[in-house]
Amino acid sequence: MAADACSGHNLELPTFSNATQKKMREFLSPESATANPVDMIASGGPEEYEKVLNIVSKDKNIDSLLAISVTPPTLVDPGAVLEKINKVADTIDKPTLTVVMGKDVTEGKDKAEASVKHGTYQFPEAPAKALATMLKYAQWREKPEGKISNYKINKKDAEKILGKNFKDKKYLSDTDVVKVLRAYGLNCVASRTTRTHLETADIAEKLGFPVVLKAFAKKLVHKSDIGGVEVDLRNRGEVIEAYYSIKQKVDEHAPGTFQGVRVQKMVQDAKEVILGMTKVPLFGKLIMFGLGGIFVEIIKDVQFRPAPLTDLDTEEMITSIKGYPILKGARGEKGVNIDIIKESMIRLSQLVCDFDNILAIDINPFMVSAHAESSLLVDARILVGPTDIK
Repeated sequence: MAADACSGHNLELPTFSNATQKKMREFLSPESATANPVDMIASGGPEEYEKVLNIVSKDKNIDSLLAISVTPPTLVDPGAVLEKINKVADTIDKPTLTVVMGKDVTEGKDKAEASVKHGTYQFPEAPAKALATMLKYAQWREKPEGKISNYKINKKDAEKILGKNFKDKKYLSDTDVVKVLRAYGLNCVASRTTRTHLETADIAEKLGFPVVLKAFAKKLVHKSDIGGVEVDLRNRGEVIEAYYSIKQKVDEHAPGTFQGVRVQKMVQDAKEVILGMTKVPLFGKLIMFGLGGIFVEIIKDVQFRPAPLTDLDTEEMITSIKGYPILKGARGEKGVNIDIIKESMIRLSQLVCDFDNILAIDINPFMVSAHAESSLLVDARILVGPTDIK
């Protein structure tokens, strides 16, 4: 049970060296197992526990120990066994935890105090989790700090929009969102807002087919939820038809709010990822990264780190998501440009650190291809508000 629990927490149970096993076989019964885990069978008493723990603690492949104490009724005094385990634990510099599967073992003041000295548990799953958490914490402490980079940006352009006090929460207009993101070097897809079907068709031709149309309406946040997005439009006829289709759906959803559409060059041969930021009490501004698209809230394959991000933060966030193999390239597909994702995350971190009145950012999707120049932000929202909002 203990071995299975350790494996379940990605803890390795390495086989003891031949020298270690030879020393144990000198005094253990022939039926005992001396690999890993050690099984001294029921005849193993206090002296055997002490000897075995002293021997395996010196094995160079072992970093921590988990001792399972026998329970009554047996011929061995479990209290005495526990005392020997604690005695060894006092003399070695490796974490030593104990499982005592019997409450009566720790009855009595002296034995109860001894039992908790180095961590005693009733079942093996809990100490396995404890060791895994200790390992994770130790690895975190040993990590290098990482470096915070600051890219050359055009802060003045962003200040024209963000450099003022907002009395209430509100979303910036699509036009202002693009200006802010471009001021910080974040590549946005070419797009134009149009008011009529003919203007829409003309702009689509200038941008080059295929194009995407997105509804432009007051207080419309999730366009795709009402059918306000049409993709892969390849000629004027399809564009005009899509324009009126979007207009009809917006009118059905919220009459009188339709203001036109946003025409965008369609990004092809790219993977969808999401970048974002949210302001959280106690933690401040957290940067988000994950696989993007319309199912991000269902799949929830995302990672968070506090701003400002370091180069190590971006590396960990990208490689920690379950969909990382998709970004690297799987089943014969080409991988995406990971470096442009890292750079975009750092630029986003720089933006939110420069302006405290940014409360949230949602960039979804960020279409990433194999080349940096063709990796573009397709849709984004920026929520601003008073700086005293936590």
